[in-house]
Amino acid sequence: MEELEIPLEDFSPSGLANGHAVEKPRVPYADGIVSALAPRLKNKKSAVQFVKFLAVGGLNTVVDLGVLNFLVFAFGSSVEGYSFALFKSVSFVAAVSCSYICNRRFVFGAGSQEKPRYERRKFFAVSAVGFMINVSMASFAFLSLTRAFGGHASLYYITTAAALCGSAAGLFWNFFGYKKLVFKK
Repeated sequence: MEELEIPLEDFSPSGLANGHAVEKPRVPYADGIVSALAPRLKNKKSAVQFVKFLAVGGLNTVVDLGVLNFLVFAFGSSVEGYSFALFKSVSFVAAVSCSYICNRRFVFGAGSQEKPRYERRKFFAVSAVGFMINVSMASFAFLSLTRAFGGHASLYYITTAAALCGSAAGLFWNFFGYKKLVFKK
């Protein structure tokens, strides 16, 4: 198959090449991601909130991984799927507790005029769905990685990679759930 070479200088951000309309080069799957996010992040405030949410998510990930790896190594290196799911559940609850405080104060503000107790209930209800997404994906990834790499990879790396897969899987649900259902103003 012959490769088609297109000089980059022919493309402009507007999609015009030497005054003629041309199709912009595309990155696979990027259009789907952008089109999925674009209607939800219409304004600068939402984009700033999402960036803050990612920063808070980084802190929550450190809490999640710290607690998870502590539990895995404190209770032995012969962790099986059920033990991992239990440990991941405990670390998730620790991370969600941190998440509520940080998201309420730094990302979304104090939310609606509802009583804080009602707001917390909604936060933990949204987080319960995030929990199912996160722990299910992390457990699946842990079992898959353990089977694939067995004794060839460190348990630390497998545990961390699996936890990150779970966190990534729940990222968008949590952001839009917190923004639209919990901290709406």
